[in-house]
Amino acid sequence: TIDRYIRHYGFPVKTLSAAHITTKRNDFKGTKLDMTYLIGLRIGDLRARKIYMNSETIQIDCASTRMDMVDHVAKLFKPFGRVWLGKPTILNKVQVECSVNKSFEFLLPKYEAFPPWTIQNRRRFLSILAGFIDAEGCFSISGKDRGFFSLGNYNTKILKQISELLDELKIHYRYFLSTKAGYISKEGYVQKGDYWILQIDRKYDLYCFAKILLPYLRYSRKIDDVNRVLENIDSRNIRYGYLKWPKLG
Repeated sequence: TIDRYIRHYGFPVKTLSAAHITTKRNDFKGTKLDMTYLIGLRIGDLRARKIYMNSETIQIDCASTRMDMVDHVAKLFKPFGRVWLGKPTILNKVQVECSVNKSFEFLLPKYEAFPPWTIQNRRRFLSILAGFIDAEGCFSISGKDRGFFSLGNYNTKILKQISELLDELKIHYRYFLSTKAGYISKEGYVQKGDYWILQIDRKYDLYCFAKILLPYLRYSRKIDDVNRVLENIDSRNIRYGYLKWPKLG
């Protein structure tokens, strides 16, 4: 009877999909930099999908042994919908699942490379790169007390895009094949593709890259790692002397 009167008087009716949503959802209204950062993080570490074809819910999830990464993902999406955390697995991985609305459809494509519109603008390029590096990159100190940046990946298209940006910024890097397809790890996993590494070692180039990228990073652990690398560069400069470095451009 209620349904008949609703339709008779022309009141708006929810779709079947929307009727099953029991939690509050907010539209994504972030900037282009917010969007590009999320796309970079999605390419690196997130899965995004619709539960079924006509679903009005997009589920974004990832699993990690690092609780600070789980917390980072949860905080990014909590303002927009339901966030669920699983219990640690035998391997100590924790699953985080975020249910958001269709305003996040920009995360659904399985990007094979950074989309052209994200790399045609320097700030957007650095933002999508920051998202990808928050997921995949490594700033660390070697056993010889030297800071370095390393990014290993099977996706040579994205590594080529990053190397082109570094060339444009005049930042020296190394790019080399780490292991070939077919390599069997100690755990018995067979590598399906060639694994490449892009690395920045030289002190000045590392300093420039860290300084340029730092304002775009959002993952607390990565920010801390970058600051430790910058402190390492400062300490080495004190011990071995400063170079006359040009201004960052």
